[in-house]
Amino acid sequence: MSVNSNSTSQLLLLDHEPTDSTPDNRPGSVSAEAPIDIEAVLEEIMESMNSGSLVRSLTLMEWLLRSDSPMSVKACLIFAEGFRRLVPDCPKPIISALAVEFQSLLEEIVVLGKRLNSGQVQAATETLCYRMYEARGEFAKARTLIAVMRDRADRSTKNFSFTQLTNNYGYEYLLEGNYSKARPYFIEAVKLFEKLENEIEVANAQANLLTCEFALSPDSDWEVLLPTLTRTHALLFEAEDWRVRKTMLLLAKRAQAQGRVLVAVAWARRAVNASRYQTTQLQQDDKRYVDDLLRKPSTRSRPGRLVNAARTDQFQRDNT
Repeated sequence: MSVNSNSTSQLLLLDHEPTDSTPDNRPGSVSAEAPIDIEAVLEEIMESMNSGSLVRSLTLMEWLLRSDSPMSVKACLIFAEGFRRLVPDCPKPIISALAVEFQSLLEEIVVLGKRLNSGQVQAATETLCYRMYEARGEFAKARTLIAVMRDRADRSTKNFSFTQLTNNYGYEYLLEGNYSKARPYFIEAVKLFEKLENEIEVANAQANLLTCEFALSPDSDWEVLLPTLTRTHALLFEAEDWRVRKTMLLLAKRAQAQGRVLVAVAWARRAVNASRYQTTQLQQDDKRYVDDLLRKPSTRSRPGRLVNAARTDQFQRDNT
C-alpha cells in the first residue's frame, strides 16, 4: 500500500520563498559595499550552539536567511544541527519555548534542501520538521511531509527507511485517534519489517497495530489478541526498548476492563517508568492515565492491595 502520490507529490505546505528583507534589529547589515562573511557567521552560529545560546544561534540563522546570501549545503546542515537540539527524535516531543519562533526557519531549510537537491539536507531536516508538526498536534502536516519522504524512498522490500516511514505515517493517524486509518499502515509495516528480519521493529509496529485493534474492538473481543500481545510485550521487554510502554498500557486496559483496577494501575505505572529517560509528552499522558485509575473507588478504599499489585513483577502472573 502506498500513500496517494496525487495529493502529496508537491510539498505545498513548505513551498514558499524566503523573504529578501533584512529587519533593522538583525545583527549587521547587507549591502553591495559590505558583503557578508558567511563563514564567519556560520562559525558564530556553531559557537553559540555549543555554548548553549540557542536563541542567539537561531537569531543569526534567521538574519543570514534574510540577507539574500547564497545558502550552501554546509550552511543548511549547520542550521539543521541547531534544530536537532530543539526537536528530540521522539514521538510528541516537548519542544523548548524560545524567544525566536523557529518553525518557519526549519520549513525554509527543508525547502532549501529540496532546491539544492541535497539528500544530506533533506535527511537532516525533514524528519525534524515532521516531528515538530507532530509535537504541535499538526498531524495532517506531518503526514504530508512523511508521504513526500516515503514517495521518494526506495520501495524495495529491503529498504528500512521506506518501512519506517510507512509505520510513522500510520502513527500520525494513531496520535490523532484515527485508528481505522492508521491500521492498514501498521499491517504493511509489520510485513515489511518481517522481510527485513528486524524483530524489534516488527514488535513495535505490532504494538501500534494492537493499539488500533484494542481501540476498534469491544473489550469482549480482546482475549483473541492476547497471544500476540504477550509475544510482542516479551520481545520489547527483553530488548529493554522503552516502546514497551505501548504493550504495558494495553495490558493495563485489559485489566481495567476485567475490573482488576489495581493490576491496571501496576501496569500503567510500569509504562510511565519505561519512558522515564525519554523527553516525550507521552509520559505525561501515561501519568494522567495512572491518576485516572487511582481515582477509582476500588483503589482509594484499598491502598494496601495497591502496593501488593505494584510488586507483581512477573509478566505471566499478571496475565493469567
